[in-house]
Amino acid sequence: MRKVFLSMAILVYSLSHAQDFWQQTNGPNTGYIKSLVINSSDQIFAGTGAGIFRSSDNGDSWTPTNTGLTRLEITSLVIHSNDDILAGTDDSGVFRSTNNGDNWTPVGPASTWIISLAINSSGHFFAGTYSGGVFRSTNGGGNWTSIGPSNIGVLSLAVNSSGHIFAGTNGEGVYRSTNNGNNWTSINTGLTDASVWSLAINSSGHIFAGTYSGGVFRSTDNGNEWTPAGPANTWATSLAINSSGHIFAGTYDNGVLLSTDNGDNWTSINTGLTNPHIWSLAINSRGLVFAGTGGGGVYRSAQSTTAVKGVNEEMPSPFELRQNNPNPFNASTNIVYSLNKSGYVVLKICDMLGNELQTLVNGFHTPGEYAVIFDAQNLPGGIYFCKLLVSGGFEQTKQMILTNYTQR
Repeated sequence: MRKVFLSMAILVYSLSHAQDFWQQTNGPNTGYIKSLVINSSDQIFAGTGAGIFRSSDNGDSWTPTNTGLTRLEITSLVIHSNDDILAGTDDSGVFRSTNNGDNWTPVGPASTWIISLAINSSGHFFAGTYSGGVFRSTNGGGNWTSIGPSNIGVLSLAVNSSGHIFAGTNGEGVYRSTNNGNNWTSINTGLTDASVWSLAINSSGHIFAGTYSGGVFRSTDNGNEWTPAGPANTWATSLAINSSGHIFAGTYDNGVLLSTDNGDNWTSINTGLTNPHIWSLAINSRGLVFAGTGGGGVYRSAQSTTAVKGVNEEMPSPFELRQNNPNPFNASTNIVYSLNKSGYVVLKICDMLGNELQTLVNGFHTPGEYAVIFDAQNLPGGIYFCKLLVSGGFEQTKQMILTNYTQR
């Protein structure tokens, strides 16, 4: 098959230069959106001053999910690998939901102002507080222990692939713990702004710290040294990194900035964004970026931010079936496929014997990226296959693992 190469010298995230980068979703219109998280089914949860809202359709509609919450001022959210959700409040500690936000249970620490949350690969919970350092729970929130750093406001938390915990503080820079929070070390060499509002870690282990007035700083050596990555004189309230390693920085009054070169250069991406006060960012499995604002609800990128090609970068095959996400999965999973030219498309699910169980798609498609949800609640656990067939003889198959069993 003939290969096609791009000769464009700029990166674009839209099919048309006339298309805005951002689209406003239909809410939540409840003041500040202080936290956004997305679960494995790409459902979005927004923490606001009026509780938690959930969207299952990329923000087209939002539903309040506050049953059991005794305090609606939500300051932070985090999602466990099993899709349990933790919510931090401004004076009532942490709440937990084990059923997708339908119900919430207080898990402590009681009467505590929580600002930031993180969960490590062992399922241990870490809660950064307004002035009392970090609390840790190793039993699902049953008990909490104050682990330091003492008498410090912890604005942001992040955990790297080695389990090292990084705490961004209000005026004391960054602290690191390499032993699950038992001990902390101040790591501020080169960090000229000590108020660290946001932290993010990329797949290479590089750490990015968003500060109150100094923009974004970067460390490539586990926090031992920091260098300014720009943009200067900027309050970087939030950070998010997509699967291509591109960094998005939400700012207090300059909207959203993008770096595609590990923070060396930044570009403003604010077309369509009518509220420049960004408090939270999140990216779903398709590469759509969501931005929570101060008073303007949630905005969504018009297109995926991961389907980006650069100078002389080889284009993929005219058709592509991506691995379903999540995989393994329970009950439902997302299937994404793309076409670079028009064709008749059939997308079907088969069992291990090749028997066709469901036809998810059957029709003519124009070029673009498409996504469907495969609902497997009535199927037993096991191995299944997703098969994409496109006119002209193209065929691609992906193996999927269903972990649940038929619910009767």
